[in-house]
Amino acid sequence: MPIKTGISISENFLFPFSNKINISQDNCILYRVKNFSWQQAVCKRQFADNSLKKTVCKSKINMQSKNKFFYLVNHPLKFRMYLFYKLPAAFFSGIKVRECTQEKCITSVPYKWLTQNPFKSTYFASLAMAAEMSTGSLALSNTYKREPAISMLVTKMEANYFKKATGLTFFTCEEGLQVSNAVDEASRSDEGKTITVKTIGKNKNDELIAEFLFTWSFKIKSKNLSKQKTLLILKN
Repeated sequence: MPIKTGISISENFLFPFSNKINISQDNCILYRVKNFSWQQAVCKRQFADNSLKKTVCKSKINMQSKNKFFYLVNHPLKFRMYLFYKLPAAFFSGIKVRECTQEKCITSVPYKWLTQNPFKSTYFASLAMAAEMSTGSLALSNTYKREPAISMLVTKMEANYFKKATGLTFFTCEEGLQVSNAVDEASRSDEGKTITVKTIGKNKNDELIAEFLFTWSFKIKSKNLSKQKTLLILKN
């Protein structure tokens, strides 16, 4: 009597097109492997769809946070109160944000008793505060309540002084788009991103007072970095 080498399978969920089929053990194993691979593909597709939805949601949240920051920084009273609690030196020095958009930021610092030096002009540190705020406001607009959270820090400063500041000095930084791109790159990298931006200080007569270069460093905060690594492992 011949020995049967096949397996009888009648489960409708396995082969709905037949009630009873004799197949070899190798074919059965191959089917299970293919079925498992198909399930893996479905899971990866669902994971990719969910990741895409989360990315879109984060982009919307980041844009809303940026608009909220622009509203705050351009509000004459709310931002003054923010400086009073978070940056009192700038508050008492009379530093103000005149305009802040995605492309540029304009700040001002007056010449008065609190900002003077012995040579009857604005103290260099007061000028540096206003200059830093013109670049820092652009940086903060891209990191304010961002997902994932990004840390920002000044790592280097260079300054050139051309004329005594004996009145109101305006600092203008027009590299907002470059700062935004640097923050976006930092949010996708483990090593962070640095960028050097320029701000120019002039008086009311449009005379050049000083020029500053600030190097900003952006990096994902440690907790968010560990989460991002976990997601990359799951994707692979």
